[in-house]
Amino acid sequence: MNFSLYSEHATKVEVLLFTQPDDPLPAQVIEVTSRTLFYWHVFVEGLPVNSAYAYRVDGPSSDDDIWRYGHRFNSRKVLIDPYARGNFDGLWDAVRARDASDNVVTSMRSMVIDVSDYNWEADTPPNISRADTIVYELNVRGYTRSPSSGVAHPGTYAGVIEKLPYLKQLGITAVELMPVFDFDSNLTRSSA
Repeated sequence: MNFSLYSEHATKVEVLLFTQPDDPLPAQVIEVTSRTLFYWHVFVEGLPVNSAYAYRVDGPSSDDDIWRYGHRFNSRKVLIDPYARGNFDGLWDAVRARDASDNVVTSMRSMVIDVSDYNWEADTPPNISRADTIVYELNVRGYTRSPSSGVAHPGTYAGVIEKLPYLKQLGITAVELMPVFDFDSNLTRSSA
């Protein structure tokens, strides 16, 4: 598994490896010492599929760094991989994620996923030239949440699938889901 994380201003990056996704503490912590420009990277050989991992990133964190540059580094907080194909949130505690304590025992973890054996069944690429591609960016929840969307599954991927004939009718050839990331589904809109 090749771990790679972009951070222009980080001063230290660690990869936390967990034997099981629900282990409270990492079995191994690897300090990432290889950098190419602003990409911190390390290759870990023999990491099995379904292994859990996360990052700790340190860097500038003074009040001046926060207000002038927007830096939010906090080495006590465990971060998921923004490019992970799966995450485990069985221990997740949003309160611990926001307070000043170390949240490793209640953190989300990213998962090593093997996509090489995914069964695409009869799916094939659409083979539309780049010149003929019309991309429509949408937010899954926002696109179909309103009753006016007329879908049976509002605010879900299934709701977006229900709207595909309409998007095709508009001439849309590709849909880009923005943003797609893991989130705490227990938080309400007013408390988030």
